[in-house]
Amino acid sequence: MDINISSEFQQAQQYEQQGNLAQAKAAYESVLRQSPDHELSLFGLALIYAQGGDIKSAKNFFEKIISINPNNFGAYSNLGNCYTELSDLAQAKTCFEKAIEINPQAVDAHFNLGNTYCRINRHSDAIACYLNAEKIAPNLPNVNFNLANAYGMLGRNLEALEVYKKIEPTYKNNPHYCLYLGCVYFLLRNFTQAKEWFLCAIRIKDDFPDAYNELARLYTLTGKHLEAVEIYLKAFERGPSSQIYLENLIKGYIRAGKFYNAYHFAKLLTTPSIRNLALQYLSSVLCEWEDYDELRNFILQGGSDEAQGWDILRITDSPEIQYRLMRAFIQKSSPTVSALGKIATPLSAKKIKIAYFSPDFRNHAVMHLSADIFKMHNRDVFEVYAFSMSPELTEQERTNLNHLFDHYFEINELSDLEVAKKARELGIDLAVDLTGNTRDSRTGIFAQRVARVQINYLGYTGTMAAEYYDYIIADPVVIPTEQQLFYSEKVAYMKSFMPRQMNLLPSIKPVTREQNNLPPEGFVFCCFNKGFKFNPEVFSSWMRILKAVPLSVLWFNNLPPETISNLKKEAARQGVDAERLRFATYSENMEAHLGRQKLAGLFLDTFPYNAHTTASDALWSGLPVVTRVGNSFASRVAASLLTAVGLPELITHSIEEYESLVIDLANHPERLSALRRKLKDNIKTHRLFDMKKYMSEYEAILTQMYRYAAANQPPQIIDAEKLSS
Repeated sequence: MDINISSEFQQAQQYEQQGNLAQAKAAYESVLRQSPDHELSLFGLALIYAQGGDIKSAKNFFEKIISINPNNFGAYSNLGNCYTELSDLAQAKTCFEKAIEINPQAVDAHFNLGNTYCRINRHSDAIACYLNAEKIAPNLPNVNFNLANAYGMLGRNLEALEVYKKIEPTYKNNPHYCLYLGCVYFLLRNFTQAKEWFLCAIRIKDDFPDAYNELARLYTLTGKHLEAVEIYLKAFERGPSSQIYLENLIKGYIRAGKFYNAYHFAKLLTTPSIRNLALQYLSSVLCEWEDYDELRNFILQGGSDEAQGWDILRITDSPEIQYRLMRAFIQKSSPTVSALGKIATPLSAKKIKIAYFSPDFRNHAVMHLSADIFKMHNRDVFEVYAFSMSPELTEQERTNLNHLFDHYFEINELSDLEVAKKARELGIDLAVDLTGNTRDSRTGIFAQRVARVQINYLGYTGTMAAEYYDYIIADPVVIPTEQQLFYSEKVAYMKSFMPRQMNLLPSIKPVTREQNNLPPEGFVFCCFNKGFKFNPEVFSSWMRILKAVPLSVLWFNNLPPETISNLKKEAARQGVDAERLRFATYSENMEAHLGRQKLAGLFLDTFPYNAHTTASDALWSGLPVVTRVGNSFASRVAASLLTAVGLPELITHSIEEYESLVIDLANHPERLSALRRKLKDNIKTHRLFDMKKYMSEYEAILTQMYRYAAANQPPQIIDAEKLSS
């Protein structure tokens, strides 16, 4: 090499090391004017252009180096970085692979190839690259940092945790490290450690919306909803352009019961599928129906693959549409997971081990219905387990559960995989999901396959549209034979599917209209359903009924203040005095709530999402229910209850028939009195409230499910009536 060139090159390197890039660039260019193919100067100049953000110029120089020396693996590796910056990941991948082909020990190439795989969501391939880099040069913090992130992306959280802890001394003051480690702890349901690391990230970097967002999610999952809203607001304030922070803030307000706040922020969403779905739900809760048809049609036409559970049941009675929408959601949110493989252990030899999974083992509708099931199971045949997902149980509730079940576990701080492993270790035979696709559900547990037989029961009156649910428990009214094709589960038929807690009796204490904000005279209709089951068609029907029955009032349960205001405005708009809408106060005491229903004359059902537990409560209290039957499970529940209690004459098939029957009964007290007497007698004699017969049928179908599984037969349609014949 010419002495002058050598001297200038060394000077260029010195400038570069000192950070004087302008002088370094000039020196490299001087060398290249004398020797255009000077490889090291080309390389140095390319790096300076890359550092300065002129990626295209850097790319051109690296390509020139390769044309001079095709075996320059460093040029290939850096060219790959240029293609990455230019978003040409296919070319970037090719360059990194070529660098490794030339020099298998090229650590940077392995590392950068791993990063490329991460960008295209091939995290398993990325992990292989990072592990190769780790073998060549052990303990490189950036390699291990990205390795841990890739493990996390695949849900391999224990492996991620191990690597994160390994590099803690290097990264503990890095806010992103603290966040990612907190997320791993969060996914492992170690909420104490997760909270500590999220707070650590915030202490290091206050302007870090991701950390606030994850901390708020933790508060939500642990039942601290008001605290969660405060933190979600901080995340949104620090990242107002992010839809994720906005979505989570809206969900936080919903959890905290602040529906109007949620509705206000939902209008700021920009993604139509998410915005319209949120507004459809919130407008239903608030009975704000200005855009009802538009929002409903958007969902029905497949405008969002996020529609789930109640979103679906309240807007259509078509089981075909419900299956289609639910299938789209399940495939996206909870696909089958095969990490644990098939269950190899044989089913129990002595007793059938049945496990119930629910977040609602507390003062909740599902618990009110099912408590007697847990208590009345035949312990000579069944060993009964509870897996509670609720973070909000009182000590008294825990004591009660320990008495109801043979084995009780709280799994709120366990991951889906850990729960599945635990259930398998316990040898659970039948796993019953009492939540389905409703609030606080953990469908991911069932996607892992926790038992040989998995059952959708009671909490969600629709198909889960997932291959890992084997059965749905129903009756011939809620799922007629011709509708079985719209259910992914095989139907297990009972005579009547809904149970009842028999010792939960209406209070016998005297109640007055005055105590319950009811007028001294006039007929009292009631509907104690939640507001999201109301819709413009149903409410207009009720207003026509009030007009046809002078002095009558419609008595609702306690509803959000904004909902009450909207209902009163809509009543006035339709020519009905808003004072004819009356609202009950919230009652913690279920016996008192049941007891006050004697003040009403008729319970008016909703459509297409019928009253479920509330209809059972009404009938149990001696209050007749008039329903309109549809085609879906959820729109046939009240018809099922009325059939089972011997009052099929209260089932109607159109809105006109519904209104006509209600008005006729309200205007003819002698007919209504006869119905009430009939209901009072039938409560004692008919199937609906006979829990001994219920348990006999229920355990018969459970045993048949077990037998099919023990014989390695696939799930099949089961009919309890045929089993007993």
